[in-house]
Amino acid sequence: MVVAFQKDIKSLIHQFKDNGLEGKIISDVDEVNETQLNYFLWKIENFSDNLDWKKFLVLWIVFKPNTDDIKESRAVEIIKFLLEKWANVVWFDYVKKAMDNISKIYSDVELLYKEDEIYNLQNLDWIIIAIEYKKFNDLDWSKIKNYINFPVIFDGRNILNKIR
Repeated sequence: MVVAFQKDIKSLIHQFKDNGLEGKIISDVDEVNETQLNYFLWKIENFSDNLDWKKFLVLWIVFKPNTDDIKESRAVEIIKFLLEKWANVVWFDYVKKAMDNISKIYSDVELLYKEDEIYNLQNLDWIIIAIEYKKFNDLDWSKIKNYINFPVIFDGRNILNKIR
């Protein structure tokens, strides 16, 4: 879903502009990043007639693994999009501080603070994978699949192909 770290790209673009340079390649990378996110959101939205009241589990909300930084996280943009479409959202991340940070932004999002809570979700419609974690391999996907009303996982990082 994201080709390069967004904040690094934005920083380079500003450095080029500050020095009177164009930086066409860097600007193109930034455009590709935005296009990929928009395409991913389009795929989610167009999978169903509407997203009203659908329940999504968004896995991993941090900007990158092993940090609590959510400022540049694509997951934050995904959740904003889902809430604008009246979807219900549940989030999980392995970093508790990240979960606390996101709860300050979105008080109407259900948070799961323990990995095993994923296996007890009720009326879950779809899953969205927003970032890659090594711990990803530890999840029992066959068990999780049993809790999804529609067996669809929107894999924004193409992770499922790597572990199967």
